[in-house]
Amino acid sequence: MTYSPTHYAAALLDLLLSKKEGHEKLIAKFAALLVKNRHAGKLRDIMNEFERLWYKHQEITPVTVVSATKNAVHPKDIEKLVGTKIALIEKIDENVKGGVRISVGDWRIDNTLSRRFSDMKGTISK
Repeated sequence: MTYSPTHYAAALLDLLLSKKEGHEKLIAKFAALLVKNRHAGKLRDIMNEFERLWYKHQEITPVTVVSATKNAVHPKDIEKLVGTKIALIEKIDENVKGGVRISVGDWRIDNTLSRRFSDMKGTISK
């Protein structure tokens, strides 16, 4: 039977949740299993799926905020907007110049100056 990244991620999550300690050894054995089964190439997909399952289990919504500076938004404001506890992932992008881009799953708010300038340029060139 071929295991998908989702199968591997769910198995890893179950293993980690069932053990209070010894996670490093468990992860090393898990990695060895991936190599043995010739599925090491699936590691990125497995970890992405693991992260999604972990957040779901913890009832936390991951939110990515891209801005020109750190601390551009207050986590409590985002929690009110989203309606759940969040894991705030801040990314600095010097090309943003000002404003923020907020991503929650497939949902995205882009209120950056670079996007506004792009919209203006498109409007002017018509």
